[in-house]
Amino acid sequence: MDNIRKKEVFSYRRYNCSTCEFGAPVRVFRKRLNIVEGSYSLHPYLIDEYDLKIFLHIDEEKQKARIFERNGPEMFERFINEWIPLENRYFCELKIPQKCDLVYEL
Repeated sequence: MDNIRKKEVFSYRRYNCSTCEFGAPVRVFRKRLNIVEGSYSLHPYLIDEYDLKIFLHIDEEKQKARIFERNGPEMFERFINEWIPLENRYFCELKIPQKCDLVYEL
C-alpha cells in the first residue's frame, strides 16, 4: 500500500483459481485513471485509498447462469454452495455496498 499512497510503481501477482498458482508479476504505473476490480478489492485495508467506489450487484439468477456458462457443471455446485455464500457474507458483514459511492443493480 505504501507505493500506492506515494503514487509509485508497484506490482502484484494474479491468482489463478484453476491452477491454484500465482501468475507473473504485473507492474502498475500511475495513470490519470486506475480501475481496480474484484470481489475483494474493497477490503478494509484498501477501501479508503480509492477516490470512487462502485459496487455492482447482480440478480441471483443471472449470476447462476453466468457461473454455469463460465465454469461448467462440475464447478457450479462449489460456487453456489461455497464461494457465493462466503462472498455474500463478506459484502454483508463489512457493509461493502453501503461504503460505496455508487451501487448498480445488473
